[in-house]
Amino acid sequence: FFGTWLQKILEFVPKIIGKFIGFIPRFFISSIIFFVSCYYFSCDWDRISCFFAKKIKKEKVELAVKIKKQFFLSLKGYTKAYFLLFLLSFSQLFLGLVLLRVREAFSIAFTIAIIDLLPVLGCGTILIPWAIICLLFEKGALGIGLFILYLVILIVRQFAEPKILGSSIGLHPLISLLLVIVGLRFFGFCGMILFPLGASCFLQLKKEANK
Repeated sequence: FFGTWLQKILEFVPKIIGKFIGFIPRFFISSIIFFVSCYYFSCDWDRISCFFAKKIKKEKVELAVKIKKQFFLSLKGYTKAYFLLFLLSFSQLFLGLVLLRVREAFSIAFTIAIIDLLPVLGCGTILIPWAIICLLFEKGALGIGLFILYLVILIVRQFAEPKILGSSIGLHPLISLLLVIVGLRFFGFCGMILFPLGASCFLQLKKEANK
């Protein structure tokens, strides 16, 4: 089983390297265009904003300013929520690895906690293969401990994420969870971020309009 698994990885690695090498030129060209555009926009920002302000009605300009303000407030809450989730995952990982007597527990826990913030990967990307390798090489206690640690983190994350995210951006935990799932399903990582932020902005603007 281990030999077959290793062979598949070795067959897959050259494809990843080839795609990465092909991506490098596009990345540098896109980065240059992005930074040059940002430079020119920042130099002429007052002129550009005045031009659009004259072309657009005053009411729409005020609405755009409100949306911008609310978006950054929601973004601040969103960042705070995921920082708290990072601290939660890191504390669980660090405590679990210390109890399992793993060397360099702090740095390993910090790295896995960062990976756990990514929606597709998560801490299981590291903990599950690590546990399987431990079981294959007769380190059963550590392998079982890593599996248990993964299950604990997974369960806590499923309950904590919608609660923390919902309270930070002003949405009900169930609604924030549904928005994250729908955004991730249809628009990937960007949708996972923009759907809750958009809903939070809309609800706050609606509350202000009803006052």
